[in-house]
Amino acid sequence: MVKVVIIGVTGNSGSTLKTELLSRGHEVIGVTRDAKKVQPEERLTVVQADALNDDLVPIIQGADVVVNAYAPGWDDVTVLIKETTKLIDAVKSTGVNRLIHVGGAGTLNIEGSGRVIDQPWFPENWKGIAQAHVDAFEILKNSSINWTVLTPPTYFEVGERTGKFRLGEDNLIFGPDGKAAISYADYAIALADEIETPKNIKKRFTVAY
Repeated sequence: MVKVVIIGVTGNSGSTLKTELLSRGHEVIGVTRDAKKVQPEERLTVVQADALNDDLVPIIQGADVVVNAYAPGWDDVTVLIKETTKLIDAVKSTGVNRLIHVGGAGTLNIEGSGRVIDQPWFPENWKGIAQAHVDAFEILKNSSINWTVLTPPTYFEVGERTGKFRLGEDNLIFGPDGKAAISYADYAIALADEIETPKNIKKRFTVAY
């Protein structure tokens, strides 16, 4: 059994990962700004805290892995950078072995065309959060901790848990239909697999159909 702290346990990726990990018999500590949104479950501890402003050290102390599924509000997406920096410091302070970060698709590359965020079709209203993920990724890469980033493709959405997907590194993965997509449920499988069998220490990887 692995003890995993999920920062942002009520979000789409965080809540689906919680379900996946609990189904595998792991212990989960879910951090959320509103504990009322989380239903009680066996091996689940819910902590009400603001990851940006509250002390994370006592929350993550003793965990095997911390997953950063924090989603900033649209009013100030740069708080993702501050929260990531703060979480790295907390991991250093506590000696937690590993931090896994839910990345942003804008940081991925399209083979022969550069980063997704730099493509002419990339929506202007998404550039702020995409750049925040670029900056957070750089902060992680330059840190001394054992980090991993699992970056979803451009379509990260509600869908079936199929267990059938492909893994890659820095390039966006397109399916036969030309769409780069993964469901939250299948993303959670890939992330839980990485927690159980680490293969990407101090590396970024991606998952898609």
